[in-house]
Amino acid sequence: MQVGVRLPDPPNAGARAALPDRIGGALRGAPLARGDPGWRLTPDGLHGRDGILHPSATEAAIYAALGLPFIPPEIRNGTDEVAVASRGELPALVSRADIRGDLHMHSLWSDGRDSIDAMVQGCRALGYEYMAITDHSPQLGGDRAT
Repeated sequence: MQVGVRLPDPPNAGARAALPDRIGGALRGAPLARGDPGWRLTPDGLHGRDGILHPSATEAAIYAALGLPFIPPEIRNGTDEVAVASRGELPALVSRADIRGDLHMHSLWSDGRDSIDAMVQGCRALGYEYMAITDHSPQLGGDRAT
């Protein structure tokens, strides 16, 4: 098995992540820096039309330098997301703050790993408003992963 390891220069690490072949093509064909054809995004970093390397430690910095709204990786598919982002119409992604509970949990009573009390305490610690324990028949307890 071949494995590649890249250790980009930290001030320009965003370029490695933002390269079109790594983000589903979101920037492929997009006008760089609001239509300025002189900007180039390479594995080494973001180069202005003057050829000067512009520091870009994160993907967000790449998008900002190009005058584009940041497009989260989860919605990059290489179609029209740059145009949608430019219009301010990107959908809101589910965030950790949006998760209010868990509706599928298994306890030690069947094939889970924690007691019901530990599960309740864990949910309270996460600030959940609700939880549902969906245990199987106790006979499945023997199939529990360790």
